[in-house]
Amino acid sequence: MPPTSNSIQLHIKRAFYVVYTQLTCFEDTAKELDPLVYGYHVDNETLKTQKFLILMPSRSNLVPTCLCKNCSKNLSRYDALSSRPLKRMLSFPIKLSHVEENSSIVMFTVLLYCVYVAATKNNIQTDQQVAASVPGDIILGGLFPVHTKGDKTPCGSQIYHRGVQRLEAMMFAIDNINKDPNILPNVTLGVHILDTCSRDTYALNQSLQFVRASLNNIDTSSFECADHSMPVPRNNYSGPVFGVVGGSYSSVSLQVANLLGLFHIPQISPASTAKALSDKTRFKYFARTVPPDTFQSSALVDIVKSVNWSYVSTIYSEGSYGEYGIEVFHREAQERNVCIATAEKVPSAADDKEFDNIILKLKKKINARGVVLFTRAEDARRILQAAKRLNASQAFYWVASDGWGKQQKLVEGLEDVAEGAITVELQSNNIPGFDAYMMSLTPERNTRNPWFEQYWEDTFACVLEKNIPLETNYTFNVCSPELRLSQRVGSNQSCFKITDKTPEAHQEKNFNGSEIVKQQNHQYRKMANKLPPLSNFCR
Repeated sequence: MPPTSNSIQLHIKRAFYVVYTQLTCFEDTAKELDPLVYGYHVDNETLKTQKFLILMPSRSNLVPTCLCKNCSKNLSRYDALSSRPLKRMLSFPIKLSHVEENSSIVMFTVLLYCVYVAATKNNIQTDQQVAASVPGDIILGGLFPVHTKGDKTPCGSQIYHRGVQRLEAMMFAIDNINKDPNILPNVTLGVHILDTCSRDTYALNQSLQFVRASLNNIDTSSFECADHSMPVPRNNYSGPVFGVVGGSYSSVSLQVANLLGLFHIPQISPASTAKALSDKTRFKYFARTVPPDTFQSSALVDIVKSVNWSYVSTIYSEGSYGEYGIEVFHREAQERNVCIATAEKVPSAADDKEFDNIILKLKKKINARGVVLFTRAEDARRILQAAKRLNASQAFYWVASDGWGKQQKLVEGLEDVAEGAITVELQSNNIPGFDAYMMSLTPERNTRNPWFEQYWEDTFACVLEKNIPLETNYTFNVCSPELRLSQRVGSNQSCFKITDKTPEAHQEKNFNGSEIVKQQNHQYRKMANKLPPLSNFCR
């Protein structure tokens, strides 16, 4: 009979806190384990409950592995009913010598086990996860959206340029700190950067690596192997993660902050603007370098009023970023006599049909040609694609949040739809030397970023010669060795400011392609006067 929930919780507690009087190393042959600590897993094929030993994955090396003189092999995961070893190899963890009643740790142990079972079931090689790593005395974690989210998989195949550039910005900062002997003398910073794939649940899974690495920092002086030798950490042990930079999306930061906070791991986000993250009672270890969405929403209302619009439609992404941001916009718009024709939410897993339906609903509001977007980047692009599919390229005037911002890649191929759009962007200063650093990168020189080759191929619409199949009937556009990012990625961050306390704004114009036109404050008013005054009444 399957165990009750109470007995499962008891077994999970024992799995993490059980007292071992001595440690024993095991060969790969099946041997009886005493004491036995079990977990339970229902086989989806046979629908039978199987009883398993609960052991932690070797990739994370939660605690030092007992490497004895006479045996150095890891313990296999055993089926406790048949005593036969299963395929996956695991480290045998040293157990703590005391018991603590800590519900957070217990629940985290349950989470680790569930993630492990899922990974095993789907043949995911957790010890081969892709990461951008630089060794150091102190390791900082990084979480950036290198890829967009997939439709049926956690990660999509499309590279997210802003995510790659944020990753390189962290690398650039670490390099500069390590070069300066006055900042951290005799200490080298290292990084371990992971891809969130623009998805909150996937980012949470990735963040487990940071937690497991921190749990690795355990004093081994009170432990001893069966042959009386001292436990020896693995060679690939890189030490605990002292802090995490990321995520970018608010939905990602909310999920990750809940986990990292349990283990007192500081987190700093460069882009998450959801107001909920300002709650220090919930997110004591979270900080960010950007203001909450309240200011951005006010800036959007300022723009709408400046162009004399009083009747607009809104589109927002599902999640804390879009839902709270548009809520503040609606409230301020109502206070300033701006009516909302329709408010459409983009579900997190929306398909093309749902985006088409949103555009069709907007078209029905013939007097509301102004549309305010508070969406994620990929949602903004798919909205423009839907407008183009439905021959509505010139039907709307777009005003958008920093989810669109000044990302030229977002409107590539959609310039006719995006022409005249006004978007806001969080104000920031250029970092001296960063443009030169980015322009100096090539696939040959930048081997520490495992995603850089894909970024390069996507930027220049070509294929690196080494990535072309030996036998193929297709003709590829081979990347020239003379290519440099300076040909596509410039340092011109043109924009014009609304006020000193609100986000920046800029206008997209179509001059033989998408180009950002620099404007000064006084020019903003001239541009605003050129936009049509839409209906000054509500219907």
